[in-house]
Amino acid sequence: MRNTGIGLVDEAEEKREDSDSTKDYKRIIGSYTQSKKGPLLIISGAIHGNEPAGVKALQVVLTQLKEWNIPIKGQLIGLIGNLQAFSKHKRYLSQDLNRQWKPGNVLRIKRTPKKQLKDEDIEQKELIEFFEGILEKRKFQNNSRVVLLDLHTTSADGVAYSIVTSMGKSRTIAESLGVPAIMGFDKAISGTTLNYFSDLGLESFCFEAGQHDAESSITRTVSAIWQVLVALGCIEAAKVPFFSNHKGLLHELGEGLPRTIQYKYRHAIQPEDCFKMIEGFDNFQSVEKGQLLAYDKGGEIRAPFSGIMLMPLYQAQGKDGFFIAEELGER
Repeated sequence: MRNTGIGLVDEAEEKREDSDSTKDYKRIIGSYTQSKKGPLLIISGAIHGNEPAGVKALQVVLTQLKEWNIPIKGQLIGLIGNLQAFSKHKRYLSQDLNRQWKPGNVLRIKRTPKKQLKDEDIEQKELIEFFEGILEKRKFQNNSRVVLLDLHTTSADGVAYSIVTSMGKSRTIAESLGVPAIMGFDKAISGTTLNYFSDLGLESFCFEAGQHDAESSITRTVSAIWQVLVALGCIEAAKVPFFSNHKGLLHELGEGLPRTIQYKYRHAIQPEDCFKMIEGFDNFQSVEKGQLLAYDKGGEIRAPFSGIMLMPLYQAQGKDGFFIAEELGER
């Protein structure tokens, strides 16, 4: 077993790494329940296939829940968002799955037979069928609280943070993690799973752990999952070994950073733009109005506002060059 500094990573995770076998993954990573009334927490990893940390973290937590036999109210379900892209370690095959959840496209996917679909359309149809099936089942269990936690990483280095919507109590849960919570992204970017869940009237938020392939991104995500389970009242903190370490890890990362951040600007790009971000930018780095940030076929791209850099693009796929946000509230 490896010691991550938080707790022991289960041997099953190491064996999985040794054998590789992303091709053997199924959509549902696992589920944990003891059939007691409580919230349904759905956690999705790898809706972008080149972001493996969420899947690995879910494996760790699900295995530890079972090994430690931790009492739980409600249910945790872990799933892989883009199974085909994950098997190829690509962000997506044909189109970004986390931009396809606009109501019109959801309706198109639902009405189209699966055999007529390909790539991300197949992924989305399977996810829609899963979400609708599980939500229909919940209607008969007299418990309406359903929360989606979407796990992500970025191509740039930087601290962890969450992205919240205005639905339900997701902001409260996200802020309890101790890392910055970003508001407004669900309005800035359409077609995300957060948009879809908001359209259904359900709570959802994202956790961004750090760089795609960093070991620290797995550790941070494990800590975030445990804290969300406790914040929802699914499990008791006292029942989780190392819980104080999990909480301390993220709160330490958030020290000195703003508690809440508001989206301000998105620099959208297309492949033909030949966009290239200048090397060295990290998440939460301060930028000044007029500062040189990137180049494209038209020449220099400078910051239109002063603010906080988010998600600078350092990978080939993607339509978001970078974001700029501004601080809200106290540190």
